[in-house]
Amino acid sequence: MSAPGVGTHPDLPHTFVHFTGRPRGAEDAPPSFDDEVLEGNLAELARSTVLIGRSVARAAGDFDSSDVDAEARLISILIMGKLKGAPVFGTSQPVICFSEPSEAARRIMLRDGVVASRGPYAPWGLLLDREALIAHGARPALYLSADELAATNNLPPKLRNRRVRYDPGSADWLHEREWRVCFDAEEPPELRITPDLVAGVIVNRQGWAPPLITKREPIELRPGLTVERVWASRSAHGLNRWWWTGEDLVHDGTINLDEPAP
Repeated sequence: MSAPGVGTHPDLPHTFVHFTGRPRGAEDAPPSFDDEVLEGNLAELARSTVLIGRSVARAAGDFDSSDVDAEARLISILIMGKLKGAPVFGTSQPVICFSEPSEAARRIMLRDGVVASRGPYAPWGLLLDREALIAHGARPALYLSADELAATNNLPPKLRNRRVRYDPGSADWLHEREWRVCFDAEEPPELRITPDLVAGVIVNRQGWAPPLITKREPIELRPGLTVERVWASRSAHGLNRWWWTGEDLVHDGTINLDEPAP
């Protein structure tokens, strides 16, 4: 199987990456995914599951707490079966963000990081097929100066929310090669995990699979009519798994939720 990032041109990979955790500064808080709380405290459930699993690793002397939230975020996405948008700096509507690094750049981001003071990216995330994601509306971020931002404040929301402030030496995120899927106010800010869209997952442990969690919640549609909403991490079943060894991303088979995790 070919590597997860190489395209016709080395700077145009076949897949985009949605990292579920990245190095952050002291005042750089992660976005808030409010719907995960509304939909049955999925984020809390996923994080608790990760901590329980890592308590076993701690007993074996192999515990690392540095990327708990990134793993939990990936699990919550797989339970929901979709990527949810969130407001980020400068946007008026939720957006979903992706990176377009080449294969070599992915190794650097995961091994060393690209901002010296912040360290490497957490090796957890989704790989998304380039053509399918573009068909879903993904477009490159627009890196603009402060003056250009001010001059484009009246653009339609989908264009306006692609803008990223670019100020060399102060606000410079070109290394992320960011793409975004933007939404109008009336659109649900989400992308479903489907085989054509999601090409695989990036994980930090060989043989990793999400816990087979099923979350059920009764919903009353009207008096006397109640249905059950179900979330389950089976959206991960059959996805290609790319294991970060500390030096490279290595194909590690496909996730099989019909078999117990190692």
